[in-house]
Amino acid sequence: MYKLLLTIIIVVTTSFTAQAAPMLIAPGIVSTNDGEYSPTYDPKREELVFMRRTPGQFNYTLYVSRRDGTGWSTPTVLPFSGTNRDGGAAFSPDGKRLLFDSARPDRRVAPRSINIWRAARNDSGWGAPELVESASVNRDGEVAAGLDEFGPIETADGTVVFYSFRQPFRGGAPYTVSGEAQATRSATLPDPSASTFVGYLTLSTSGALAVIEGRSRQGRDTDLFYSCRIGGVWSEPLPIEAANSTSGDGAPYLTSDGKSLLFASGRSTGDSRATVSSLYSVELATLDLPCS
Repeated sequence: MYKLLLTIIIVVTTSFTAQAAPMLIAPGIVSTNDGEYSPTYDPKREELVFMRRTPGQFNYTLYVSRRDGTGWSTPTVLPFSGTNRDGGAAFSPDGKRLLFDSARPDRRVAPRSINIWRAARNDSGWGAPELVESASVNRDGEVAAGLDEFGPIETADGTVVFYSFRQPFRGGAPYTVSGEAQATRSATLPDPSASTFVGYLTLSTSGALAVIEGRSRQGRDTDLFYSCRIGGVWSEPLPIEAANSTSGDGAPYLTSDGKSLLFASGRSTGDSRATVSSLYSVELATLDLPCS
């Protein structure tokens, strides 16, 4: 889909909304052969944050790339990442906070467990990440496998949504937390994950559209699904056929300006050396989703 040089130039130098079909994000700069996942984008500051496999480790590191009039900058490691397993990042709607899941150590959580963290912008960049303690599982009576939380997002009203495998929902379920109250399982958010180790979810700023990673209908890999919130009720999740491939698609993120859907995919990039996930964007309006 991007064999022509002209197409590649467009992907690198123009906004996400220039694409009418899923297109590789900044090939050779952001999307490489190293394995990129979980993109999140701040339209106001034109910053893209994503996770990439840590060289030489079965781990992940958070990177940032910025766009200017000439294209995308070479990604650099976020100042607080690169030491521990960090992933699943998402900007708050105003871009002032970055939520992510991390296995960084803290006396309040079990060793090597993955928990929800949040960093806030300050005058010099990013402040030190802080544990979202209200999203953490009480250590008493839990086994280590149930102490992991993934894929946090922040809604317009400040609610944090994430995915967890805590008791009694060992197959995984979405949870929400607001303020200092303890997290509760969401009985309303759509969840097509079919008891698999997936569950990344993104919401539009209006709260009317959800895009979710879930098990594909063929039972292989993962697909992107959408659901509409109508009258306070979420519709049955349906696959986004125009964005899905046969090679695994997930880690979706809806940009706060309502224009683009970003996601990770294992589809062929045209580079025979690339055997892992890369990042894609698609103009949301072209997907013709009924609630977007």
